[in-house]
Amino acid sequence: MNTAPNEQRPILSICIPTYNRDVWLDASLSIISEEIKDLGNDIEVVVSNNASTDHTEAVVKKHKSTWAFAYSCNSENCGAMRNMAKCIGMASGKYVWILGDDDFLIAGFLKKLLKLIRGNPDTPFFFVDMVIWHPKKEYKYGDSINCIENVDANYLAINSLEFKKYDKLKEIATYERGYFNAISNFILLKEDYSRAFQIGVNAGEEFTSVESTFPHSYYMARFLLKKPCIDVITKGLICSGTVGWKKYYEITWLKWFPELIILMAKNGAAKRNALNGRKNIIKSKYYVMLPKALRGEISNYEYFSWCKFIKDNFYIKDFWIVIYHILRGHRKTLLQFVWNRVKSIRTPNKTTLF
Repeated sequence: MNTAPNEQRPILSICIPTYNRDVWLDASLSIISEEIKDLGNDIEVVVSNNASTDHTEAVVKKHKSTWAFAYSCNSENCGAMRNMAKCIGMASGKYVWILGDDDFLIAGFLKKLLKLIRGNPDTPFFFVDMVIWHPKKEYKYGDSINCIENVDANYLAINSLEFKKYDKLKEIATYERGYFNAISNFILLKEDYSRAFQIGVNAGEEFTSVESTFPHSYYMARFLLKKPCIDVITKGLICSGTVGWKKYYEITWLKWFPELIILMAKNGAAKRNALNGRKNIIKSKYYVMLPKALRGEISNYEYFSWCKFIKDNFYIKDFWIVIYHILRGHRKTLLQFVWNRVKSIRTPNKTTLF
């Protein structure tokens, strides 16, 4: 979407890339339509449908009949990263905020956020915290999300906006904030977002590198850690805790997220926090995931190098403690892994992962 010269450019574009989450999208658009009523042309909403096969089209048609927003539907599924890049390209705002289709604005937050952005026009980065919601049921088309279960009511009443300014983004680049891997947690200038996803799209198939898994985080690590930022402490979003990384879950925790942490620390993020974050991943994830990796049962296993994995974790004591317990409890798995590697070395036309 291009803004005509005589039109005022929106301050913020809310971009929602979506795929097969009609009920979630319906609830999100209902909330947004109420939140933007008094905000005029300062806010625009953009939705990009990645060839959904559910009732997303019907949901969009229903909302477009009562309020205006930009919408596009892909003729075929182009992947999550390319759909996000398309959504960003459609935006005309100075800033872009990508909301997952399972993320809901907390009532009253958007108006206060917009005032904060207006008052800090030279700030390139805003971090927005969220509340994790764990639904009691699996929603399907025809259902109505009219209540948010298991969420502290105090989070749903925003009286004021608490925030803190920082001279450099690296000061809040921490494990506790996921090194900004959750895309709904931050707002960037459109040009920065566009460059980030151009890197991601050019990096090849998604979930095959840090750049194609977390293009936004990669870009921030490389180019924004020395820029000023504002940390919005007041929680502004409710995010469903039931939506996961699905088949990319293990490879993300074993490879891409640790590599993102290393990249962040290399470019200025606090090294001690980064190390503690990696220790936490090792202790909370590796007991279950490493045996699956030994059996070759993780998605994108061909991009997983045991040599690099051991090298990256070699000096972390907790890593070897986990390895020790895995070796004691999974002898058969280890022997099968070694035998498979021996066979791959003996067979010239097969590629070894060492």
